[in-house]
Amino acid sequence: MKNNKKIVFFLILILLTIALSFVLINAYDKTPKPKNGYTKEQAESDRTKKNSVLDGGNSSNNSNNTGNNKGKISLNPRQEGANVVLLTRLDGYGSGKCNLTVSNGARNYTSEAEVIYQSEYSTCAGFTIPVEKLGTGKWLIGLSLDTGGITNSQSIELEVK
Repeated sequence: MKNNKKIVFFLILILLTIALSFVLINAYDKTPKPKNGYTKEQAESDRTKKNSVLDGGNSSNNSNNTGNNKGKISLNPRQEGANVVLLTRLDGYGSGKCNLTVSNGARNYTSEAEVIYQSEYSTCAGFTIPVEKLGTGKWLIGLSLDTGGITNSQSIELEVK
């Protein structure tokens, strides 16, 4: 009987030691786990690239820009059937709001979208304008980019059929 008590005592002691070891190991492993496979190193690399862009890593200017000339705004509108799709390329910008104004004579259309940061260049979230909103003719497409109090703008004309 005394032997059985010793065996039970040692088994309990071993189980407690294992449990305590497991708790201590997990308590010291406080490193954040990557979500969707995105590691801390990748996040830091993207942050460094973004800061480089924001600090003037690409300071090329478009002569049609107005405002601070922090970067370059390129507009590429094209008619796709019953819609006009406006693609944007924002060199030297990492965040902000894109404000679109399109006019055809007395008819006007406005929309806004957030800037989407990408390591090579940023872009506006996207603009698709139904032709029926403004009709056919010569559209004046203007984009102003507000980046925290600094506004730059660019415009282009498009013949819509």
